[in-house]
Amino acid sequence: MEIRQEKRTGQALIEFVLLIPLFMLVIANVVNFGGMFYAAITVANAARHGSQHFIYGSATVKNSGTPDADSVWLLVQNDTATLPNLASRVIRVCLENRNDVSSPSCQTRGSGSATFTNPPLDTRAEGGAFLNGWVDVGYTYTPYIPLFTVPIVNVALTPPPQMMVRQSLMRVLN
Repeated sequence: MEIRQEKRTGQALIEFVLLIPLFMLVIANVVNFGGMFYAAITVANAARHGSQHFIYGSATVKNSGTPDADSVWLLVQNDTATLPNLASRVIRVCLENRNDVSSPSCQTRGSGSATFTNPPLDTRAEGGAFLNGWVDVGYTYTPYIPLFTVPIVNVALTPPPQMMVRQSLMRVLN
């Protein structure tokens, strides 16, 4: 039996049209997950750079003592400047003196809605030689390419907005 060629001319076109939505979904999610990983790495690095500035700040030529919260906040703000949706960014900078453990001195800036927790109390016996300095960074990631949710099965086609909170604590020589 011989198959005539003219009856199969549109088969590849129909298969391609049926697979286009799947390819677009995969491409959108690759972009969205890449953006989410970039945001998570940026937030973690910013928190670490801020707390490192606490401990290295007094060892630089310009600074003679422990850096203030404004300089740490400016450093963290510059580190997170490449993130989209900066209105959701919150930065908290804290210093805790072991001799006065009633409450750490914290400054929070930003209009986001992150909730931060204090690290455990440092109970080492060095006296007042060290301060605890920590930086909290909160950021809400929103997908670059938001897609809809399938109503029948209530499954989102892209990741939902994610709150990312990172904390970095370092001991500062007083």
